[in-house]
Amino acid sequence: LFPVSNNQYWYFNAYTLAFFAMPILNRAIEKLRRGEHFCICCGVFILTSVIPTMSNADLFVVGYGYSAIWLMLLYFIGAYIAKYPTPKIYIPSEVCLMGYLFCTAAAWHWMFYIEKLVKLHPEDEILPTLKGQFIQYTSPFILAGSILLLILASRIRIGSKPIKAVINFFAPATFGVYIIHVQPI
Repeated sequence: LFPVSNNQYWYFNAYTLAFFAMPILNRAIEKLRRGEHFCICCGVFILTSVIPTMSNADLFVVGYGYSAIWLMLLYFIGAYIAKYPTPKIYIPSEVCLMGYLFCTAAAWHWMFYIEKLVKLHPEDEILPTLKGQFIQYTSPFILAGSILLLILASRIRIGSKPIKAVINFFAPATFGVYIIHVQPI
């Protein structure tokens, strides 16, 4: 309760709320047909990623990716990938990897390009506000790249029992690693 009540760790707070919403999301996901679920995922992508990035505004109050609402939307998209692991149009793993690399490179390219424009036009008041919009969590480049990386990672099959044991041993420590990384001391 202390991390939540002090609002010290944004992710912990956002995840706590998302965690309590998961049963409702799971019920909705269970009832949706594949086409409906896909359309909602596309709508989420356009309404909370593409349009806000192009308008440079947090139109649907997802906190630029730092909110429980954003985590719930990502959960919804991830559930589609988990529920339908074989898409109607198969995307080869190599294409997923290249798409991820392209999205990452494009996001950083735009950030550096805008940074260069800021230096060339220091009098422009709008340019500095655009600087980070392509590398924030809600950026279409970051979201699309993350989806491609998730699809790629979902195809990894770990058959070796010793490797599974090592992963299962270290997995519970990930929250501790997060706390250590965000601790100001």
